[in-house]
Amino acid sequence: MPFYGVDDKGKSFKISEYDTTLMLTSKDIFPTDREFCKRNLIKKTTAPAGRMRDLYRCKDNPAVIRKIFNTLLQAILWEISAGKCSFIFPGASKASISMGTLNDSIVKSKIKKGKLGYVDMLQTGNTVPYITFKFSPREKKKELKVYVYKDIYKNMIAHANTGEKFSIRPREIDYFLPYLYDKFSYIQENSLKNIIVHCFNTLLFHLKRGEEVRFIDKKGEIRFFRPLGRIHDSVMQKVVKKRLQRIHKDKYEQFYI
Repeated sequence: MPFYGVDDKGKSFKISEYDTTLMLTSKDIFPTDREFCKRNLIKKTTAPAGRMRDLYRCKDNPAVIRKIFNTLLQAILWEISAGKCSFIFPGASKASISMGTLNDSIVKSKIKKGKLGYVDMLQTGNTVPYITFKFSPREKKKELKVYVYKDIYKNMIAHANTGEKFSIRPREIDYFLPYLYDKFSYIQENSLKNIIVHCFNTLLFHLKRGEEVRFIDKKGEIRFFRPLGRIHDSVMQKVVKKRLQRIHKDKYEQFYI
């Protein structure tokens, strides 16, 4: 069912077609313990004095880690939306993010409601692009859709309207790391790579469990979600129930040994 919010003037507005509160966030899935941050947030000897969190204007070190991942994820999605490549997750899974399309039934429905006037259907071959996440080719799990914030979406539509195809050239993590090294130049490069690999593996772990994940910052939101239509919320409520049961078991099983 549609999920609504309330603005500063007390007026309701539509956030999404589904309940986003059922999703995990980067705060839920990425490490917050001091030991992980100490082991991986290593400054270069040439970096200025001061705490890492202050250098990158973050509340704490876990927030720095989240900022590092969000920065690279946005860069990857920008390249995909510009039709330049697809992205392969680090590790042996071969999970990927690439350009896909909306289902024909959804496209027809949106056209009837006059919602796709910004898409040149002649140039796109009557298709509407949408970024897609795929699990390992060896797994039979259904693909997920990747909701992106407005600037990335506009970039994607602008490329689609040129009539040019979206490249599926696979790019791995090393292709994007120089961008990250430039943005976080005070942190040792091998530390940045370790953080990114860990975060992508953690994201994949939770997606495999059936979870949906959203990443939020000032630019907007990025969401990895399951396109389940009307049954979305009921399915995800069951996923959340299992999540809470695991948390409860992990917390209290020590008392039943």
